[in-house]
Amino acid sequence: MLLFPLMIASQLLLRILQVFLFILLILRVESERVGDGAVWDIAEAVNRLKGVAKVDLAYTFGLQLLGVFGFAAALFIFSFLFGDSPIGLPFSFAVTIFLVLTPAVRYYFCTLTALLYGDDFAQAFRRAGMISSGGERTIVVLAMTYLLVWFILWQVIQGIFGGGLLGQVLLQTGVMVTSISYYLAGYLLFSDLCEAASTRQTDNAEPIPEDTG
Repeated sequence: MLLFPLMIASQLLLRILQVFLFILLILRVESERVGDGAVWDIAEAVNRLKGVAKVDLAYTFGLQLLGVFGFAAALFIFSFLFGDSPIGLPFSFAVTIFLVLTPAVRYYFCTLTALLYGDDFAQAFRRAGMISSGGERTIVVLAMTYLLVWFILWQVIQGIFGGGLLGQVLLQTGVMVTSISYYLAGYLLFSDLCEAASTRQTDNAEPIPEDTG
């Protein structure tokens, strides 16, 4: 019974560490963009961590919970209607992917909006939905590319070092290192979509500031 809470706690701590790395990297990029030089502002990253992590954890764990409940509900309904069938699991997986994909893509940039605009919880998700509109295909390609990279990384490390402590440490280190290019690619895509979103604004829409510094 203790294993499950420990798994949740370790996942939570790991995600917060990833968010901190993300904040630190994006703040450095922003500092270079506005001409302040390449600065690793650890103090500022710590100051922003709470607000940004709150949004990111809601997004990450919310999608996980949605996936778990969606899979369980789809499997239950399928079994109730059609009984025990070998296509029950594939059907449930397909339903889960369809259920999770839309909010995952729509609110993909919520962590960035919370960081760059200082948005509160609700505003971060609302603005992320505005910005991602029209860029859904590119977002999916970007996310799926790195998911494939991490899956291959997991397979290689698992095959060589196994699933013990050393294997897990090497896996998480590899994920952290490859995440740097993933974060930068996401930031560049975000910048492009911000420009596209600005052209779609109507008189009733809230303007998206061009200056993200």
